[in-house]
Amino acid sequence: MNREIIQQLLGEMQEVFVESFEEIIKAKNYAEFNKSYAAKTMPILLKALGKFYEHLDDYIRKSEWRIKNGYIIKDNVKKRILTSLGYIEYTKTIYRDRDGYTVCLLDDYVGLKPKERMMDDARERILEDVIDSSYRKAGIVASILDSVHKQTVKNLIMETEIPKTINIDKDKKKVVDVLYIEADEDHVALQDKFKKKEYITDKNGKKRKKKNTIIDKLVYCFEGKELEAPISKRKRLINPYYFAGVYKGTNENGKLWEEVYEYISSRYDLEKIKKIYISGDGASWIREGLNYFNQAIFVMDEFHILKYATNATSVLQDSQEEGMHRIFDALRNNDKTELENTFGIIFNVCKTDKEKETVNECYKYFMDQFESICLRFQKNEEILGCSAECHVSHILSNRLSSRPMGWSIKGCNNISKLIAYHYNGGSIAKLLERKRYRLLNYNIINFKEAKEECIKNTKQDIKLAKPIKKPGVDPKYYNVIQAELTEEGKILKLMGKFN
Repeated sequence: MNREIIQQLLGEMQEVFVESFEEIIKAKNYAEFNKSYAAKTMPILLKALGKFYEHLDDYIRKSEWRIKNGYIIKDNVKKRILTSLGYIEYTKTIYRDRDGYTVCLLDDYVGLKPKERMMDDARERILEDVIDSSYRKAGIVASILDSVHKQTVKNLIMETEIPKTINIDKDKKKVVDVLYIEADEDHVALQDKFKKKEYITDKNGKKRKKKNTIIDKLVYCFEGKELEAPISKRKRLINPYYFAGVYKGTNENGKLWEEVYEYISSRYDLEKIKKIYISGDGASWIREGLNYFNQAIFVMDEFHILKYATNATSVLQDSQEEGMHRIFDALRNNDKTELENTFGIIFNVCKTDKEKETVNECYKYFMDQFESICLRFQKNEEILGCSAECHVSHILSNRLSSRPMGWSIKGCNNISKLIAYHYNGGSIAKLLERKRYRLLNYNIINFKEAKEECIKNTKQDIKLAKPIKKPGVDPKYYNVIQAELTEEGKILKLMGKFN
């Protein structure tokens, strides 16, 4: 880096420091002063970053590698690109290769596409924030000084590829006796342009618009539960791993369970797993997991058992608690006949067709899921409580459906996979690194030679930038950067204070 650049940057930093020194003495609110000082120094830092890229471009232009490979200088253009600090500007060299194509070796070196306007550090800030915030809010925090439009954030989400599995040591498989899989779904509203004008007839014969939503699925497996702390009552999952996304239809649902199977078979020794408990609300897409694991057993989650038992006994009014006890006792004793008799009593109490329909729906649910519901009531320490509803609420609903917003199918799918990637301990920086891997070309510059030359030139430039010392002259009367007399020094010279 040449002496003029060093002098310019140091001069600007000195000017900001001198101006801010008086402010910090008189400041009443030091928090505001800190923000003000950062706002003044950040543009200088961004300018220095731009100079670094120009310096790198200069090395490439002078390199033997460039000349040897026949890259001919065509033009110089200005580049403006967003970083996590703000926008930086620099001039880069455009070349023509032997085949006549136009290329920019600096862009190839740092991993930028020709028309790219954002670096990975800014993308990292956006992707980390968009997991919990809207596109608009994530765009605001794209960098410290600048922001991007929400459409830019959406485009980034759409083009980001999330790996199916991460952090798996395939050479060393874990051995466990029991494994747990829990699954549930979130109903996410679609945007207006994706809505179909479909009408359904309700029970009263009136036509109304059909709610247009997409089912976003969540599946996670874990090894068990443990206390968060020795004196805590709260529990946490042991080594959980999450799968999420929009899987529509039988084929897509099969792909979801294939991903689950691939992960479990890669991380665990399947032959030594004695039991795999699958828990959920009994939906057909969840039960399909039984087809992928020979040792799998389905257990109904207690939330839906209580929900249907409450709906069925609501017609009993004051006797509702007694009715629920009879249902639970029949399930606890695995007595299907007693359960049928209890529902017969409840059905005779119904006064309206609506009540009969509700009770009949609950009866059908208990009969269809009888075995898996009875397993939930067994005193078996291996069968743990199902927390699928809570996980859907905290992981998916918190971002996708708890607030009034509409999604595209692809947007919902991509953001779900990004959230799962985050909860699996995936690094956003490594995700972007993985995307850039093929663009890097480190053969352009000789590292050792460039480093030695940079250190040598920088030391020499800083040395030349120091003030000239004259006998009998106080150094404070010299501008440290420009090595010339300050205004005060010039006045003293006119007064004959020194030569």
